[in-house]
Amino acid sequence: MAEKRPPWREYLTDKSVAGAKPREGKADDVVWDVAVVGFGLRMQASKTAQLRGKPLLRKTWIVQKRLYYTFDESGKRTGAKWIKRRLGSYPNMGLGKARERAQEALGHVEAGDDPTIARNKQVQADSTTLGRVVEAYLAYQEQRRPKSHAWYRSRLSAPGVRALYRKPIRDISKRDIRTALNSVDARKHPVTANRNYGALRALFRWAISAEYLAESPVVGAWAPVEEDSRDRVLDPHELAAVWRAAELKNAGVFGPVVRMLILTGQRLREVSDMEWSELSGLDGPAPTWTIPGARAKNKSAHLVPLSPLAVRILRSVPRVGARYVFTVRGENPFSGFSKAKRKLMRDSHTANWRLHDLRRTVATGLQKLGFPIEVASAVLNHKGPTFTGVTAVYAKHNYAEEKRAALVAWAARVGEICEPILD
Repeated sequence: MAEKRPPWREYLTDKSVAGAKPREGKADDVVWDVAVVGFGLRMQASKTAQLRGKPLLRKTWIVQKRLYYTFDESGKRTGAKWIKRRLGSYPNMGLGKARERAQEALGHVEAGDDPTIARNKQVQADSTTLGRVVEAYLAYQEQRRPKSHAWYRSRLSAPGVRALYRKPIRDISKRDIRTALNSVDARKHPVTANRNYGALRALFRWAISAEYLAESPVVGAWAPVEEDSRDRVLDPHELAAVWRAAELKNAGVFGPVVRMLILTGQRLREVSDMEWSELSGLDGPAPTWTIPGARAKNKSAHLVPLSPLAVRILRSVPRVGARYVFTVRGENPFSGFSKAKRKLMRDSHTANWRLHDLRRTVATGLQKLGFPIEVASAVLNHKGPTFTGVTAVYAKHNYAEEKRAALVAWAARVGEICEPILD
């Protein structure tokens, strides 16, 4: 086997280029310029000329640059990816012009606008499968909205969507989207079908921003089912039945979660993930629960005044661990809402309501008690009226006192509705 020689490097001059020839034993050799890294002169001996006894060299200006190294699974470097260019032949192109062309070509590579890089990116984009884009999108969601990550993974792992994983994303058509959506029977599972549609729409909208494709195939594909805006509010008899079922011993940790939903009107995860450190003044005249902005839907910290009834419920919760209020083992907040809610509906003999409907029930109850809509919105941590100009600078009232009066009055009303239970 021929001995591998180190690269030949020197400062090229017109004189050295004119007299350059391959090193002994090599018919194809390169001398690299030390002035412009990656630029050199390639010398190739013509075999047909050598057969005639007349050595003939073909000299060509070249430039090359390493883009990246390649590694195996153990992390060992196995090779590298290079970009190589032929700039012209010598003596048709002189040394000065060749150096100028080399610097220009290397500049294009550094800037990322080299034609080969563009072609490689295009080929890679054309062959990127939906499965790879889904994984990239889920990684993005995990960083941006950790709590929604599991929801998106579940929706984008539906059988109809997974069937398209191996297909290049740029080849996915509107018909493919419709087929994926039709894999769920919208008549039996209308909400699931619509949520899958929403997840796909969000995925492709993100894929456009990430330059995986130019147009979304979901555009023009209607949602499987037209959903009506929910207006379900539990009547007093239903509310009393739910409260009674939530007080049963077999309701477990879910029982006080439901009762706090009824008393505070806050969102399910905000209540279920409540931490002891968020509670203050439970022994004083103005007990409060502060939901940090990191846990609030609108990213704004929210102060929830606690009524005496709410404090009484919190004090009845066994303290398991130092962090979460509603927990089974102390390590994580309570979960398993679907199963617990089905049992609650059976025990309360109620039907056709969701946990989020309790929030609407609270808002409706506050209005019936005579509290203005802006106070109810403040209790629910909804964004208030939009102000502009100078008004927006000064309209910073947080309705703290109004919220306390509203929730204390609402707790009293709940006590009236559930009077046989609370005695």
